Amino acid sequence: FCEQYIKRRAILCEGIEEIPGLNLLSPEGAFYAFIDVTRTGMSDIEFADKALEEARVQLIPGSLIQGGEGHVRVSYATDESQIVEGIRRLKSWLM
Repeated sequence: FCEQYIKRRAILCEGIEEIPGLNLLSPEGAFYAFIDVTRTGMSDIEFADKALEEARVQLIPGSLIQGGEGHVRVSYATDESQIVEGIRRLKSWLM
């Protein structure tokens, strides 16, 4: 399992880094990552709402968690093809 999650985390990190306006520091534990969305000009709630409506990618607004304002939470506890598809949809939506 550990090797699979490391690979999924790498796919997510590399994919997010290719999208202008988003920044993700490599998570150190669990299978969640926080993406900084402040450079998009949207709040984390607005970003998560629009990502779901327009890109069909579900993200959790970071402001629902103390200290998470300006970030969205994403899980990489899924198969690689879904991670790749989610990144593709976000890229298409934001670029």
